[in-house]
Amino acid sequence: MLGEIKERQALIERTIGDLEKDESGKNLHTRLEEAEGFLNRGHTRLGALEQAFESLSEIRGRLEKLQSELTPLKHAESGVKALLGGVVTAQDRLDAALLSLEKDESDTIGARIERLAKTKAEMEQRIATLTECFGSLEAMRGDIGLQFERLQTTLDGHRKRDGGGNAPARPESAEHPDDGRL
Repeated sequence: MLGEIKERQALIERTIGDLEKDESGKNLHTRLEEAEGFLNRGHTRLGALEQAFESLSEIRGRLEKLQSELTPLKHAESGVKALLGGVVTAQDRLDAALLSLEKDESDTIGARIERLAKTKAEMEQRIATLTECFGSLEAMRGDIGLQFERLQTTLDGHRKRDGGGNAPARPESAEHPDDGRL
């Protein structure tokens, strides 16, 4: 029996020895250190993956928020394109209204203003010419009045010399040279 115990003891020793060493000859302590190193590296990698997962979840949340904010902007009746279409339509109406104000039949407002300015200048020139003519007429009227006065003086002088009986009667306009008649 002692022999059998020794045999079993040797078998247990070999089994334990086999368990302590693997096929490459590494002992249990070395394999435990390697396993511990693997676990540490695994934890580090897992932490990096978890952090990447959190970052990706945050990015996904922000993308979903952007998508939800984008949805009303894409709406066919109230979105950006609809609003832009409304602005273009309003711009076209404003342009047409301005054109109708600027254009009367075939003339633009600029051409009409230019014509009015030219007509105004022509009228100012005509008024200036008429004013000059009235000034000349007034001067002529004054000259004619002086001529009537000289004629009256001459006639009065002839009447006095002739004795007053045979001289022709004074003309009506000669008595009133400033009555406005020419």
